Amino acid sequence: MAFRTDKVSGVITCGFGIVMTGFALFGLLIITIQRFVFSMAPRQGAHSAQFLVSMKAVHSVMFLYLPLLMLGGVVLAVAGFYVVRGSRLARRIAQVTAVCGYVWLGGYVYGCYQVIFTLHPTATDVAPRAVMVFDWFSLIGGTVLGAAFPSGLLFLLSRTPELPNGEKVPHD
Repeated sequence: MAFRTDKVSGVITCGFGIVMTGFALFGLLIITIQRFVFSMAPRQGAHSAQFLVSMKAVHSVMFLYLPLLMLGGVVLAVAGFYVVRGSRLARRIAQVTAVCGYVWLGGYVYGCYQVIFTLHPTATDVAPRAVMVFDWFSLIGGTVLGAAFPSGLLFLLSRTPELPNGEKVPHD
């Protein structure tokens, strides 16, 4: 049994959009719960203040980028649904959304770069050079993994739709 490439790419795009939306919603829920818990917790000492500053910085980045991730996920889910039905316009919209994923990734990495240095306590048992290597490894590794998703979608969506017998699907 052979599958039409437009149907497969549509299902994968739709599924990826649903996962992105769910991930963003879950992240926003967790951050909202954390903020509520932190607002009720008693303040004790300098370490508590540093922790709250760090968490506020992380939450500010997440509250900026997770709604954008959710928006991209909704667009991909809807576009994927219409790609399954053979819409070339939906395929283009999904491709543009995947390219916007690179822009989102660049902004997110930049936000993480700004925040990552607020997370380090003033006194640490780990050598500063090791912490710096870990920070850069995390940023670069996260960027490479983050770029894999829009790259995979672009590769998948750039293939010309084919029928099971190998013929190209006619234009709309």
